Amino acid sequence: MNFAQHNRFARQLTACLQATRGDGVVVDESAAVSALDHFAPQYRLHDGTKVVEQFVAQRRPPLAEDERAMLLGWRDVIEGLFEVHRTGNRAGTVVLHNLIDDLRYVVHSNMGPEVLAVLEEGMFTHCRVVPVHPATNH
Repeated sequence: MNFAQHNRFARQLTACLQATRGDGVVVDESAAVSALDHFAPQYRLHDGTKVVEQFVAQRRPPLAEDERAMLLGWRDVIEGLFEVHRTGNRAGTVVLHNLIDDLRYVVHSNMGPEVLAVLEEGMFTHCRVVPVHPATNH
C-alpha cells in the first residue's frame, strides 16, 4: 500500500477518495480504506495502467514469475453482494455465493480469521474478493 500512496499518484488517489465522500465533507475511515483498497488494484491511471501494474513493472529486483502472477491477479477483483453459505469448515475461511455471477468462492480474510467469524450461514454481505493466486483458483 505504501507504493499506492506515493506522491506520483497523489492527484489520482485524492480524486478517488473525494469520489467516496458523496455529499459529505469528511471521508470516514471505512470509506477511505475501501477507496484505497480499490485504488491499488483497479483504478485506471491517466496512462491507462493500474497502480499494481506499475509496481510489478518497476520492482527491483524483478519479482519471480509466480509473485508477478499473484500480484497481477489482484486486478481481477469480484465485488458484489454475497450470501454466506458455509462457515467453520476450516478456520478462517467461509464460502460465499455471489448473487451476481451465481458462483461460489472460498474466501480467506487478509485481516485475520476474526473478520469472517462474525458471518453466519444465510447472512448477506457486500465485499470484495481478490484471488490469492491464479494457479490455485482461490
